[in-house]
Amino acid sequence: MVGPQQQEGLLRLSYYEDPKGNFGDDLNEWLWDRAAPGFVNDDPSCHLIGIGTLLGSWFEKALPAQALKVVIGTGSGGKGALVDLSNNWKLYGVRGPLTAAYYRLAPNLITADPAVLINEFSELFQTTGRDGVGFMPHVWSAREWDWQTHCQRLGITYIDPHADSLKTISSIGKLNKVITEAMHGAIVADALRVPWVAVSISRRFDAVKWADWAGALSVDVKFHQILELRRSPPAFSYSSFKRAVKAMGTLAGKQFDTLSLPRSTRFEQRVAITELRRLVTHAPGQLSSDEDLRSAIARVKNALDRARSDQARGFLR
Repeated sequence: MVGPQQQEGLLRLSYYEDPKGNFGDDLNEWLWDRAAPGFVNDDPSCHLIGIGTLLGSWFEKALPAQALKVVIGTGSGGKGALVDLSNNWKLYGVRGPLTAAYYRLAPNLITADPAVLINEFSELFQTTGRDGVGFMPHVWSAREWDWQTHCQRLGITYIDPHADSLKTISSIGKLNKVITEAMHGAIVADALRVPWVAVSISRRFDAVKWADWAGALSVDVKFHQILELRRSPPAFSYSSFKRAVKAMGTLAGKQFDTLSLPRSTRFEQRVAITELRRLVTHAPGQLSSDEDLRSAIARVKNALDRARSDQARGFLR
């Protein structure tokens, strides 16, 4: 069952767990214990909410109503019902300026995505001898198409968004450039100082989350579009068609995935792979400045230190 994963360790770690694995969410499994040993345990009365887009009513409903929710660096998707932060929530920092604006929070609560801390775990990645280009789709796109085969034909490294997160960090650290639809592919590459190229493939791609993270590092993300490829036609029904037609008049520019589409044609495949090839050879990678990254890391560490201090004094009850 997909839902909040609870990890043993005065805070219970709660995050979104994809049964097939999802790189960004899976960073929660080990990052907190590495950054703050002993901070997380299995107290059901207090939950730590960190990496992910979890500041929403959908995730709140999966947590005990009376439990204290401690937020360090999570974000909002900018849509849906707002969480009542006056009800058992304690915020030490949120992912970026869009989350802060959505919840009308003070600017000093903007930290960054906690994954920036990976910059300080130098034992996990190499910093010399980097070579080659990697491509990392979002889990949605990876499930829709065999991108690995195309990467092999292009002579680039395929980075599986479902794979073990530590191995993925190691893979990213070996490259000169990462083309990624997965936001945490870019976040981790940026933390490792590997230039990244942002791409949008899936109809469900969410640029708001990217802008939230990037805003905390003063980065203006340049998105490149790659045509969505589909492995096989999903089930189609008259009811889904009616929903799609109704939605078309109101969802312009927003996420839209109610309309079932057929398997991608060979022409569509050529278009998508031609664009990917162009990005491999010609697209310059982006990076935050060293100063902005150091500032983001310091803000996350400060939020974590304040939470640990409150924990030691018995305030997280």
